[in-house]
Amino acid sequence: MKRLLPALLLLAPGCGPAFDADPGQSVDPIRAQPEAAPTGHAAAARADLRIKRWRQLSLDLQGALELTADEICRETGNFDCTRLHVAQLGGVSIDHALYEPIDWWTVTTGLSMERVVLQACWNRLEKDRVADAPVVFGHVPPTGLGATDADLDAQSVELWRRLLARDPSADELGEARALHRANVESGASDADWAVLLCFSLATSSEHLLY
Repeated sequence: MKRLLPALLLLAPGCGPAFDADPGQSVDPIRAQPEAAPTGHAAAARADLRIKRWRQLSLDLQGALELTADEICRETGNFDCTRLHVAQLGGVSIDHALYEPIDWWTVTTGLSMERVVLQACWNRLEKDRVADAPVVFGHVPPTGLGATDADLDAQSVELWRRLLARDPSADELGEARALHRANVESGASDADWAVLLCFSLATSSEHLLY
């Protein structure tokens, strides 16, 4: 998505803001001057962006996709992904003698975030496939093809509202349709596209930074 900067590009060492630091201390936040705000929106007082830690990421996905903590992501079906990758996601692990959180993203932070998000989106789809009333992915067929442009737009709006708390612009809806066309050409189904769109939005800078 052109207007959504993928988190992976931000997660290279030295290319992004730090995890949350002490409230009284600013650890190298993004200092770019805020651009002029669109009509009807106030400009940010300061450009001080921070990345979500493991707990924030998990809670946001739980709320947006209506999953429990155990349903977000499990490695080999046994271990909570957010706790398994807790160090890369800005947390501590007493079991591994990590008593202080890291101040900066690691080279695997982006991969860990993407791992958690992709599994969460897929798990929501799997629940919706067998649900009498799908919660999130109810606007496209659970298998195969058959979604109309109206269906694609409805599914896009559903995901934008849940993950980014806003409606998509006309350009963004067009980009979502273009993503669908590319997916179909590669042999994917409508549901595969919906999961990929969920993944794209949930790993965007708009979702991961606050």
